[in-house]
Amino acid sequence: AYLSPEHLTPKLLEPRSDIYSLGCVMYRALSGKEPNDSEQGLARMLSPHKRDPLPKTVPLFLRNVVNRCLAFKIGDRFESAQKLAETL
Repeated sequence: AYLSPEHLTPKLLEPRSDIYSLGCVMYRALSGKEPNDSEQGLARMLSPHKRDPLPKTVPLFLRNVVNRCLAFKIGDRFESAQKLAETL
């Protein structure tokens, strides 16, 4: 449930793949549920997907950070854990 989309393709993995997984952990901690609907299986992971938005009680800034971590396109995520930490 916490694998990045590129883990399921022949694409090379990079640190941004781990940023996605960390985003999954943050989403779970803030919402109490998984970011990806596991009932839909691998097909859900291999295509851009929509997830339930984080609760409105989560500050907009933090929702934006988590959404950036969970970007489907690897280039849309934070470049590194350092950049993510600096943003937080």
